[in-house]
Amino acid sequence: MKFDLSKFIGQVKLENVTLKVSETLFKKFKLEKLLKECEITKDKGSPIILLLTIMLLTMLSGSRSVYCGIKNSLWKKYKNPISTMLNNAYYDWDKLLYKIAIIYSKLHSNKADEFSIIFDDSSKKKFGFKTEFSGIFWDHCSKNIFWGFQNVVMGFYDGVRCIPLAFASKIGKKKIKKAKRAKAPRGSRIAKKITLSKKQKNEICIEMLKEAIKQKIRFAKVIWDTWFTNNTTMSYVFGELVPRGIHMVGMLKKSAQKFKLNDLFLDFKELYHKAGVWQIDEETGIKFKTIIVGLLDTKSAHRIKDRTVLGQIKICFYRYPGVRKYKMIITTDLKLSALEVLSVYLRRWSIEVMFRDLKMYFGYDQYKTSKYCAMNSDLSIRCIFYILFCHRKEMENYKSTEECVFNFFNEISELVFYEIIELVLKKKLFNLLDKAEQMGYKTISELKANLDNFLELYFKNEWYVDKIVDISCVKNSA
Repeated sequence: MKFDLSKFIGQVKLENVTLKVSETLFKKFKLEKLLKECEITKDKGSPIILLLTIMLLTMLSGSRSVYCGIKNSLWKKYKNPISTMLNNAYYDWDKLLYKIAIIYSKLHSNKADEFSIIFDDSSKKKFGFKTEFSGIFWDHCSKNIFWGFQNVVMGFYDGVRCIPLAFASKIGKKKIKKAKRAKAPRGSRIAKKITLSKKQKNEICIEMLKEAIKQKIRFAKVIWDTWFTNNTTMSYVFGELVPRGIHMVGMLKKSAQKFKLNDLFLDFKELYHKAGVWQIDEETGIKFKTIIVGLLDTKSAHRIKDRTVLGQIKICFYRYPGVRKYKMIITTDLKLSALEVLSVYLRRWSIEVMFRDLKMYFGYDQYKTSKYCAMNSDLSIRCIFYILFCHRKEMENYKSTEECVFNFFNEISELVFYEIIELVLKKKLFNLLDKAEQMGYKTISELKANLDNFLELYFKNEWYVDKIVDISCVKNSA
């Protein structure tokens, strides 16, 4: 039978649980030291590391929200400290997330050649009418409208898996009528986050890349889908990233966009025919062909002939076996072959796996607050937990995230179980000694000499053996 941690953990000393969690999960990353460096500290009251432990345990127990987990675990006194921590506008959780990710990248530096930055967005639904900055968005996956936010996420790929590096809960223009506006102190961390989240997705993407370079994150490729392949981002790629030796690989959607080939200005259909015949990969059966063209700056001039060339790109056309339509992937790295380009782009799937794990095991939608600051703080903390578990998964050679989380939960459950047994035994022992004192025993040796008689009288009087009634008799009498 599975031990229900949520019902019993509130009855043991949290200091013991926190120590166990710190030794198992936090110690390798020196989380307490990083909290001080990011000025996430408290002068009095419950320590931050203790509050983070409580959040982790409520998350792993599968509670509908942090408050529900606290309520079920008899931790009501920690509700206000956790709420105050999450609503603190000056706690820089984003900086802490970067520091944790940098340590993670150093611990896995043996795969540095494959380090990549991946961009994607994911819906975060919030159904409350008065949720701060809540808006209306279109979910291109489910093809439905939803209320809430669109999280633009920058992930770091280490050659095996993707971890969250930064995110912005995008504030839409179509806001819900009763949605409130957050009161953010000027110059605070959340005020900067709100300013960033009000920008367009491509501008958010560029700001995140600037911050990643500022934080000295090492990466060789930037990977994204069609939503981020546009003139604004490509101007930044050719202006800032390519000179640093960082190249872009991204999907391209079909449009009326023109490209420069020698002295000609051609669209996709014309380039498709100019690329020549299909080549076939014998192992996979994938058909491919490539062509190198000049990418035009659409903002440089109105007339196509007057536009300047941002740089040279390689357009790769792919057709999978049994599929009539073809896909297009572009890259600024002209040295890569078509199959190498496809291999790099397929790394993007790792961020989808990350989203799935965050939603299934780390409570992506678990926090039900209507405060924008608390929502961002909560998600940053959960992303930090995800990175810690990714490292634990790598070190312990777990096959899946589920196995890693389950085993950690069992370790904490065993600790709580033994703590409870110890508490129960102490309580029963005190009761037994009190009874012995009432019956006239003055020394332990005297009690040991008459132990059998004492236990017989103790259980007869304390457990009411003579008053136990068979339940079948009660039914018959009824």
